[in-house]
Amino acid sequence: MVSHVTFLTATKLHADLALAIETRLRNEQVSSTFLTCDNHYHQRAGETLVAAQKTPVALSTRAEVTDWPAMSRAERVPHLESARENLFRLFSSLKTDVVVVFFDRGDLEQLTLRAAERFGIRTVCIQDGLLGLSRAQWENSESPTPKIYPASPGEGGADQFLIWGENFKRDLESVGICSQVEVVGSLRHDRLAQIANFRVKGPPYVIVLSGQPFSTFGFMFTSQEIALYERVARQLLARPDTKVIFRPHPESDLKDFYYKLPATFGDRLSVDIDSDLFDLLSQADGLVTVSSTVAVESAALGIPTARLPHLIGVVQRDTFLLENGKFEAKINAKDFPASLTFGIDGEDLQSYGGKYLGTLDGRSLERTCSSILGQSKSKDPVGYQASVTALIESVGDDPTATIHSLLRQRISELNVVVYDRSPNQSLVQRLPKLFSDPRVTVKPAPGQRSGPALNAGLEGSTSEYILRIYPG
Repeated sequence: MVSHVTFLTATKLHADLALAIETRLRNEQVSSTFLTCDNHYHQRAGETLVAAQKTPVALSTRAEVTDWPAMSRAERVPHLESARENLFRLFSSLKTDVVVVFFDRGDLEQLTLRAAERFGIRTVCIQDGLLGLSRAQWENSESPTPKIYPASPGEGGADQFLIWGENFKRDLESVGICSQVEVVGSLRHDRLAQIANFRVKGPPYVIVLSGQPFSTFGFMFTSQEIALYERVARQLLARPDTKVIFRPHPESDLKDFYYKLPATFGDRLSVDIDSDLFDLLSQADGLVTVSSTVAVESAALGIPTARLPHLIGVVQRDTFLLENGKFEAKINAKDFPASLTFGIDGEDLQSYGGKYLGTLDGRSLERTCSSILGQSKSKDPVGYQASVTALIESVGDDPTATIHSLLRQRISELNVVVYDRSPNQSLVQRLPKLFSDPRVTVKPAPGQRSGPALNAGLEGSTSEYILRIYPG
């Protein structure tokens, strides 16, 4: 029975989504707490919550930082320690049943998930944007830049991962993640079910140019990002019957510069970051972006949509010239703006949008809340047919979070054996009171060496797999 939910809101979008969920959960007599990272991310989550008459709690009480992504691990440690202390204090005093995050791989998000795990609190991650599973950031074999393999979406270790569509679920299942993956649809796209079908409104044709914060998060130098969007704007404005609305990404730190662009391009280019996205799209005769969720949203509405992935990453000169020529041909075609559709895998617009957004039936919020409340029915409650014995040895380390995590794995047969090698045998006293699950066994091994203690744990085991884990 869920009676209280804690949300971690890192951005304005997260706050908006959390408020929508909180409003519906309140009808089920469920209360909520909101955590924010505004003094680290500066993405207006707290401001949004206060405007909705909520009282957000700062995750860390350390002084505000100006550039969290650029900080080294050593520089982040004091802020993470402050956040950990606050989380432990909060979860010790507040009876919360579920912790909800909208991103699962950042340091602050990971700290929140692991702290919840430590207290046996169920964790849920909700997809907040278009996600992909490209494991290598740079794949060009001719590039001297080494390949980088960042964590994929869903690898943050939340108990449940609520996603938009079946297409992404199949991708996740192909690589395997420990979370229970559930398709609920997209909260932010429930409105699409009520928006009228697209029709051309020009001339003049209004093209929305949607930006991404490449330099803010270190994917480009500042000058590269500015030059990129100036180039695309010039290409579009080469048509005398076209106007451009440039929408910088809300997380961009170059907004002050971009607001000056009309002085360079004239009144046929405007900059709009404050309008509601779907209201902005309702004015559009076409949309152009390098890489953004907006492309999928635009396509789902039937708006001619162009993606320009050749403008980022390592692309050979001939490839760039070829793709750039195709894009300019689309701009100059007689059937513009219908011709603008470009870079969406050769599919029709609605099929492309639906593939990523899932079913646009306006019921995503309903399904999301049911999952948070534990009312949804998983089609795959087991997940993995295997017999596993997990051996955990502790010499003073606290294995509580590790045990909670293991017990939530969808394994058909699991046994957890904890060996307490500490002199005071505190775990032998404490863990049986904390875990009534018969799959957990705590055995005393005071002063024993690691090898003999673990070997004793294997006696009588008939498990197919033996898993040795260090608590942490």
